[in-house]
Amino acid sequence: MRFRLSMLRFFRTVDSPPQDLKREKQQLLACLDRANLTDALIIEKIRHCTSHSDLVLVRADVMQRLANEIGEAQAASLLLSVWTEDAEANSQ
Repeated sequence: MRFRLSMLRFFRTVDSPPQDLKREKQQLLACLDRANLTDALIIEKIRHCTSHSDLVLVRADVMQRLANEIGEAQAASLLLSVWTEDAEANSQ
């Protein structure tokens, strides 16, 4: 599956500075949870990420799985809502 550049930016795989690893892992787990996906392999990959480069690879797996299961547009909307809620929670 090929993703448009805007989709990749949306999923923070392009042009993004390193973020807090723990927070990003929590965001990915929240996305899987909201999409009702319980892929044990992807969940373990997320939990075992130790660097930003590991996280980029796992994020691509999550992105592909979400797009395959719920569609690209819904996946993008889901991730935006998770990131928006996370940003609001961290700004308080």
